[in-house]
Parts: sequence; C-alpha cells; structure tokens
Amino acid sequence: MSGDLPRAVLPIADRPVAPSTALDAKDPGATFPPIEPLRPPAGAPNVLFWDWIILILPAWVAMVSLHILRRERARQRMIALPAG
Repeated sequence: MSGDLPRAVLPIADRPVAPSTALDAKDPGATFPPIEPLRPPAGAPNVLFWDWIILILPAWVAMVSLHILRRERARQRMIALPAG
C-alpha cells in the first residue's frame, strides 16, 4: 500500500479515508486500515547524521566555549586578588 504513493514530490497529498461511524476503538465492529511500516528507499542519505551536525554540534560548541570562558574569567579573578 505504501508503494502506491508518489514520494518524489513533497508535501505528500493526504490519502482519502473512508468515513468511520465507530465512536470507540474498543468496539468489536470498528475496523481500521492496518498500519504499514514506512522505510526509506535504498541508498537514501542518513538525515539524522546531518541533523546532528546542523543542530546539535553548534549547541555543543557554544556550551564548551562558555565553559572555557567562565574558567578563564575565574582564573583572571584569582590572579587579580591581592595576596594576603
């Protein structure tokens, strides 16, 4: 079923859904279409890797830079304190 949807153009259009009169999913007469797993096509790039590079890495660099800056300021304050 998932193979009949064109995935070359985004956004993917909604599939028509048959109207359901079931008010409760526990109703034994209620029927729903099966959930089909959706897998990427063969040879698709690893998008999660690029999300990490684009989103997480700059936040990590900022956090490390802030830590280094705070440590340097603390060191400067220790140097500036009068001896005694």
